[in-house]
Formats: sequence, C-alpha cells, structure tokens
Amino acid sequence: MRSIPVRLPYEQQSTLGKKGSKKSIGDPSVSKQDLNKALVALGLELDSDQVDRSIWLASELLDWNRRVNLTGISSPEDVISKHLLDSFTLVPVLERIFGAGRIRMVDVGTGAGFPGIPAKLARPDLKLTLLEATGKKVAFLEHAIEGLSLDNTEALHTRAELIGHEPGYREAFDVAVGRAVSGMGTLVELLLPLVRLGGWALVMKTQRELDTELQGALPGIEELGGRVTEIASASIAGYLEDRVIVLVEKVRPTPEAYPRRPGVPQRRPLSGRLSDPSDARPVGPVKNGGGVSVRAEL
Repeated sequence: MRSIPVRLPYEQQSTLGKKGSKKSIGDPSVSKQDLNKALVALGLELDSDQVDRSIWLASELLDWNRRVNLTGISSPEDVISKHLLDSFTLVPVLERIFGAGRIRMVDVGTGAGFPGIPAKLARPDLKLTLLEATGKKVAFLEHAIEGLSLDNTEALHTRAELIGHEPGYREAFDVAVGRAVSGMGTLVELLLPLVRLGGWALVMKTQRELDTELQGALPGIEELGGRVTEIASASIAGYLEDRVIVLVEKVRPTPEAYPRRPGVPQRRPLSGRLSDPSDARPVGPVKNGGGVSVRAEL
C-alpha cells in the first residue's frame, strides 16, 4: 500500500517544531506576499489567519503531490493562481446571491478541495460538502479538513450520480458548484439534482469552453429545471484570463430520472429529454469507500 504523507495540523504547525522550536506555517516556496498581491487584484479582503490557512492548504497540496498525484498543477505560482485565486473568485458571486446568510454548498468533483475549501476559508459560515470519487484525493480532503479544523465540512467518497438520488442530499443544497470537471452538459446534470428549488448551480469555465459548450447544454439545463440567468466574468488581469462563472437558477424540480447512472452523463450529455429510459436506473446505495469526514453535524 502506498504511504500517505501526514503532517501536523495548521494550528500545531504554526507553533511547534523540533524540540519545541517555532516552525513556520507551510512550505516557504508558497509566497504569502504573492497571495496577498493576487487577493488585492481580485478585490477580496482576507484577514491574516485566513491567508495563513490558505498558504497551509497550498503547501500541503504541494507536499502531498510530490508523493501522490493529486493535481497536474505543481508549481507554487500556479497553485496560487489556478487553485487558490480561481477558487476565491467564487466568493463575490456567493456574497452577491446570498449576502451574509448561511449557505449549504456542495462542491462536485472537488479533487483536492478546490474551489470548496478556499471558499470555506473565506466564508467560515459555509456548510460544505465535498464530493470526490478518487480515494487518494479523499484522503487529502480528510487531512485538510482535520488540519484546518473546518467545522460543518464533510468529504464524501462517492459520485454525484449516486448521491443525487439520496434523501438528505437530493435537492437539499443552496448552491452546487463545479469547476470544469466535465463539459457543461454533463456538469449541470451532476449539479442541478442536488440544488433546492430557488437555489443555484455555479459552473466555473473558461470563455473558450463556454463558447463551445453553452448552446448545446441549454436544452438539458431546461430539462433539469434550471435557467441560465447570468455569465459573470471571473478573469483577473495578470493572474487569470478568460474565466467565467455561469449562474444557473433552479426554477423547477429536477425529474426523478436524473442524474442518470454513473458514467452515462459523461458518455451522453443531455441535449433534451431522456432518450433511453434504462439510463435513469440508479445502481445501488451511496458507497463511502474512503470514509466520511464530518467536523460538525451538518
């Protein structure tokens, strides 16, 4: 069995080292100054503790990634811009939609926790569920949840096609977010069944992806009970180019047939009504093979 690197949680790393000496937070190659400059460009204000926690997350990702392949983004600069900063672009959209109210959010296909964990760091009031089908990534999510002492946060080792039919998760979230894990037509089928009526699916894409995917996805969005209301720019000069967030409002309940069986949304993205009824049959209960991390009851 491949060993998983384990490091001290954030709070211990900030104060403890060998023989009680001080130990800096995170990998020094992840620059706090660079992150602060990027946050200024975004216009997002984080306090010193939120920045330190973000640096810890980035540092842990780099450290784990040397041993366990979690992401193809491997340089400190790219982790800041393409993981942290890209995730933080979600925060102004959440604030515009929901204000200061509490939000229950699910991050579908979260990978190593992006955008969900940075959004949680910026908005500690989030009640966050992270969905990931790859066990080694779930192990990292559990480590990050523990290390950052994130409350109201869980990591589920499962697929959206399964949990989208489960009571307590189906049509239960204020917002579901996906960050380019699949094409638009596929992604909305994974997101919208999880969103309550009146809630939102937020799809993070490049402008190029949007130009090629949106029109073909519109019939499926309508079939799933959604309506595209806005395409918000998420580009940040000098850091992130060509980025958008598609806002899809849940205006009608999603038909019980969706999401379809695991793998079907990827193979046959929706372009309208269900053409093969056999696609709709779920295949058994949710399996949490990598366990569930819950820091506080959701």
